[in-house]
Amino acid sequence: MKIAVLADIHANLHAFDAVLADARQRGAEGFICLGDTVGYGPHPQACVDRLRELKVPAVKGNHDAWAARRMDLARVDATPSTIPGIDLARRQLTDDAKRWLRSLPLLLETGAYTATHASFVEPGAWNYINSPDTALASFAQLHTRVGFFGHTHQSGLWQESDLHWIEPAPGYPFVLAPGTRYLINPGSVGCPQVPASEAALRAQYVLFDSGNQCVTFIRVTYDVQAYATAKEKAGRGVDLTEIGLPSPDSGPGPGCQP
Repeated sequence: MKIAVLADIHANLHAFDAVLADARQRGAEGFICLGDTVGYGPHPQACVDRLRELKVPAVKGNHDAWAARRMDLARVDATPSTIPGIDLARRQLTDDAKRWLRSLPLLLETGAYTATHASFVEPGAWNYINSPDTALASFAQLHTRVGFFGHTHQSGLWQESDLHWIEPAPGYPFVLAPGTRYLINPGSVGCPQVPASEAALRAQYVLFDSGNQCVTFIRVTYDVQAYATAKEKAGRGVDLTEIGLPSPDSGPGPGCQP
């Protein structure tokens, strides 16, 4: 079975729709979402609606939790750049959408995989899997061969046998070796960390073939200008460095902060 694994959509409907269309064209029979459906982008309600229409497994991300909770934004443990997107989501999301986000689990385990947004150690603490030590700690909590996570916006995988971080070439199946386990990050749909040399921003996701035990990291083009225009209309302004494009006055930006 082919499953499209999506993470960090971040209210980017243009990227989300492009990924859904691409995954279906590649024969995806199912989807899972690793959290952070909202935040940063201009379409939090539309992205939540689209995800709910899919009726697929999903977990809660830190932006989802912050947007759906009733707490002072000054108390949110987030970088300043994240606050406008959370505020927009709070104003745009319906009460029903907020209840749905709050209802999402932090961890989801099936026979084929386990899914979470951040670390498998205390998932609600929103820690990163970004080093051999943090990967080892998450492997210790993993009860399946494959664990899917997001949060860092960087696509790649940790291999347990040698605690090695691997970034497979996009578009080519990566066969999971027998006898070892993997922590796999599909990258971000709506706010990916991509090389500054790329001419256009790419939405990212992973196609997991459970039958052949392989994963394919995929990058999809989408209408970045339409996304930027939508952000302007949402009243947030447009910082091109935030969406991975160089601004007219500076070098390449670092992309969105997780």
